[in-house]
Amino acid sequence: MQKSSDYRQPKPSSYYEGVLQLRNPSQEVMDFVKNTLKGRKDCKVAKEDFFKNGVDIYLTNQHYLRSLAKKLKENFLGHLEVTATLHTQSKMGDDLYRITALFEMYPIKKGDILNIGDEQYRIEVMGQKIMLKEVKSGKKIHKTFKEIERYIGRS
Repeated sequence: MQKSSDYRQPKPSSYYEGVLQLRNPSQEVMDFVKNTLKGRKDCKVAKEDFFKNGVDIYLTNQHYLRSLAKKLKENFLGHLEVTATLHTQSKMGDDLYRITALFEMYPIKKGDILNIGDEQYRIEVMGQKIMLKEVKSGKKIHKTFKEIERYIGRS
């Protein structure tokens, strides 16, 4: 007896529902993504494009892509942006979207020292905002990643 899904054509190897864009990923992030995808039957890698500052991984399951992006944000320091783009319409008239999940690793980590103005600040906590503690006085300030981007690389 055949299963009802046996009549369906297999999806072509170029088929994908979303793209995971990793920018400035550490080896730890790359290993995390590979290990998470390993052995999954519901989500395969359709292709990979490598760039100087990262990789685009085309995945066959957009629901799993959203889940993986959320796991990256929970486990690593970085900026996550998920967008949906209208791709086509189904035969039933439903809109079909492709998902793009951009995960940009922060080039800083807890404990790094940043020079802001004439003062040095140690990174204490990183989340939606970054808590910095002035090395001399111990005064704490909160900044967004965008606000401190220009100071990175000068410490």
